[in-house]
Amino acid sequence: MKADPATSNDTVADTLNKVPSLAVDPDGAVTVRGKSNVQILMDGKPSAMMQGDNRAAALNALPAADLESVEVINNPGAQFGNEGGGGPIINLVMRRERSPGGFAVVNANVGSSGRYNSSAFGSYTTGRMSVQGSLHRRHDGRDTSGETVRERIDPVTGAVSRSTQLSDGDSRNDSAGFNGSATYNLGERDVVGVSASYNEFTNDGDSLERYRSTGAGGVVDNEYDRTTVREAVNKNYSLGGRLDHKGSLPGEVFKLDLRLSGTDADSDVRFASRYAVRPPGALDSLTRQDNATDTRVADFTGDYERPLGTGLLKLGYKLARTGNSFDTMFFDTDTLTLAESVNRSRTNRFELDDTTVALYGSYQYRVDSQWSMLGGLRAEYNELDMHQVTTGIHATNSSTDLIPSAFVTYGLSDDTRCGSAMRTAFAAPTRPS
Repeated sequence: MKADPATSNDTVADTLNKVPSLAVDPDGAVTVRGKSNVQILMDGKPSAMMQGDNRAAALNALPAADLESVEVINNPGAQFGNEGGGGPIINLVMRRERSPGGFAVVNANVGSSGRYNSSAFGSYTTGRMSVQGSLHRRHDGRDTSGETVRERIDPVTGAVSRSTQLSDGDSRNDSAGFNGSATYNLGERDVVGVSASYNEFTNDGDSLERYRSTGAGGVVDNEYDRTTVREAVNKNYSLGGRLDHKGSLPGEVFKLDLRLSGTDADSDVRFASRYAVRPPGALDSLTRQDNATDTRVADFTGDYERPLGTGLLKLGYKLARTGNSFDTMFFDTDTLTLAESVNRSRTNRFELDDTTVALYGSYQYRVDSQWSMLGGLRAEYNELDMHQVTTGIHATNSSTDLIPSAFVTYGLSDDTRCGSAMRTAFAAPTRPS
């Protein structure tokens, strides 16, 4: 990251768009080689900020200056589980500075249409202690316009119905936050560290949508103009502690890592619709939707590495729990009195708790200067506890998976490698209740 002169102005989303085979669209959706089941880690660990709809806001707000590097793992091995559907993994390695003494850098940028951003990073290392931290602030916006034309063909009669949707909108984004960490060398072999971060993102916007559809006979059956006013705020925090122990062998390391993170996301969206042709069951002229999403992640891992023969052995475990709640309230508004009433058919609260216990082992063997092989096995127990609060439905699901993986890599040159991979899962029967 330090070699890119645009780092002081870019967001993390801007940086990811520069990585080969990786793309981030304007709405924050990430793909790797066209695959959308992408998992994003921070320093090799999951974070609530990078899950669900929270991820798009974070990627478009966090400063690239806080990154040390970006790792793309196309074929996750035994160290990684089934999160993200077993797809590609992007690891955001956060900036580290351990040079003796003090170091600081401040960036500030101003652009057109009121855009600006600033960030500051500082560190101080003396003796056994090292501390560092960063601050950031950003304000920007985006104007959008779109046109969607659809044709629906009846498979029996071949009759065609058409719809056209035109939209224009603008959004205003503000973000601010900090992160900090401290490490202390207990001795020649042990290092303890703590970290903390907080980020807040706000997104306000207005949009106008024009919609018109016709039936198979060409008669207009739905036509309206709809204005939307959106206010959203997303708050994220993270706390972490770790212990690194160097063994007696060169390259022998044992690491313990505990991460606690959470996200509180709230949005209020107001709709005003004016119908030229109103179909049956259409929304009221004035409506409001309030969404509240909470995510909590606790992740405790242990990883051990040591040379074994001519290869490298890795062993580890993971204990994790993710809690999610999704609360959607939908209101109809009386056009005369402006009094709101809850729309029961569109209001819903859903809770999901995910618990994971896993053990893994892998061995990497270098055959010669060009060929290398990596094999591993992961045993993973997963339990889902689902509660549909609105309807009073409760269910649990649990499964145990054995996930073997194997990779063969051939070095074409110092900078280019090609490989083949195998990764699958053997699952015990699922036990719902």
